[in-house]
Amino acid sequence: FATPLGEHVTGKVRPLYLVLSAAVGLLLFTACANLANLMLARFAGRRHETAVRLALGAAPRHLIYGSLLEAGVLGLLGGAVGLVVALWGMELLRPIVPPELARLAPLALDWRVLGFAVAATLATILLIGCAPLWQITRTNTFDAIKQSGARTGPGPHANRFQSALVVVQLALSLTLIVGAGLLVRTFDRLRSADLGFRSERVVVARLSGNALWQHYGKSRPARSEFYRETLRRIEAIPGVASAAFTNGVPLLTKGNMAAIEPERPRTSTGTDESTTVNRRSVSPSYFSTLGVPLLRGRTFAPTDTEGQPPVVVVNAALARKFWPDLEDPIGQRLRNGDGPWATVVGIVGDMRQKGIDRAGAPEVYFSCDQLWEPAAQLVVRTAADPRAVVAQLRRELASVNPGLPVVEATTLAAIVDRELAPRRLQTLLLGLFAGLALLVAALGLYGVVAYSVVQRTREFGIRAALGASRGAILAHVFSRNLRLLLPGLGLGLAIALLLTRLMAGLLYGIAPHDPLTFAAATGLLLLSALLACWLPTRRATRVDPIVALRAE
Repeated sequence: FATPLGEHVTGKVRPLYLVLSAAVGLLLFTACANLANLMLARFAGRRHETAVRLALGAAPRHLIYGSLLEAGVLGLLGGAVGLVVALWGMELLRPIVPPELARLAPLALDWRVLGFAVAATLATILLIGCAPLWQITRTNTFDAIKQSGARTGPGPHANRFQSALVVVQLALSLTLIVGAGLLVRTFDRLRSADLGFRSERVVVARLSGNALWQHYGKSRPARSEFYRETLRRIEAIPGVASAAFTNGVPLLTKGNMAAIEPERPRTSTGTDESTTVNRRSVSPSYFSTLGVPLLRGRTFAPTDTEGQPPVVVVNAALARKFWPDLEDPIGQRLRNGDGPWATVVGIVGDMRQKGIDRAGAPEVYFSCDQLWEPAAQLVVRTAADPRAVVAQLRRELASVNPGLPVVEATTLAAIVDRELAPRRLQTLLLGLFAGLALLVAALGLYGVVAYSVVQRTREFGIRAALGASRGAILAHVFSRNLRLLLPGLGLGLAIALLLTRLMAGLLYGIAPHDPLTFAAATGLLLLSALLACWLPTRRATRVDPIVALRAE
């Protein structure tokens, strides 16, 4: 295989970076729209004051300077709080960041990260500070002063602009919620995926392969004796059910490919690369220790040693690949490169060796007593907590040969969990961003509706004085707010359908346009938006007509 070095180093975490960067961008745009709406609302509340200042000779740029100053104060205070939250959040994230990601991008607030954050904050301040620019330049001084205190709300153009900002907030929030929902369902599918083996209560010990080769590489009988004596002592440890040697524990060793040639010509055509499959060297009890199902034939026996006819066990994927037209490939032969022909004596189930999200690839298993390559990894199934036997396992290995150090001792469940770690981090962070976007959008909608209710207090008082019931006023306000909800949901669904196609490579067992996820995300946003509308709308139903009209 030939792979560019950059892709080899960062290929596994690049999708994580891209998804989280897109989520941060969408969340930032949502926050900008919310703050711009806030600035527009504050400007509308000071519409009469603005008109008076313009009438007295103030230039529009002076008003813009004031808006930028106000936005700057908000932005700098928010940036300082965000910096504190970032430092605190890094400490919370540090334990769950996968080691390979931590090596490539250490969690540290260096000058580059800080510079980017400051630049983004300044750009946000400039954007939201200039939000009232269009209203300032179009303010009719005479009309604004004439209205005096009778009506201080924004004009129709400003209302449309604020409504458009709310629609954008809802759309971006729905996009993030859909993306987070897809990743949550993907992570749930991966956790419950059938790996082809049982990872619970299994200890994995990795010996030094170089040391094993130096001691026993040139003497197969001595190496076989080491295997037998080690397994005998380990299986005698209280609580150990079985043990086996291998040169490739699932999800730990993802390489070790070999060119395997079947004796019987295949019916399907293919290049030489199609014969490159995973090659494993295992001891007889390997399959029972990992709980790999035997589909046909038998596994290795203690008599399958050097000097005996070579035999192999293949998985179902390799049987389908080499002999698709045979119902029973038992008895067929294959060989490893220019080695001797070996007879297939058994077929086992497929294991996910290279990744939880990758289906089982074709594999061939040789007896570690017949293959020249040493097996330096040990799997031990226990009847209780596997961590309780690790110390005794190390002692027994040292007693057999003190010159073979144990490089690593862990559990197979920990290896599986480590494989899921990047997905877990991705799902957690995107879910957090989606929750923040939902909160920001709900607060933005709440602010717009609340401000609208306050500005229309006199109108609601007149409606109540003319006999309108509370239910009628409530229905009227909700019907107007639905004009914001429905376009926001529609635009959000369209954006989500477009962007989730780019996430297809990150999903497992679920389509990018999964209807259940889209429906759940839409329902969640709709409920949050209705709650944000209902809270200030109650105020409109409690307006006292006399008080509202007297205030005018």
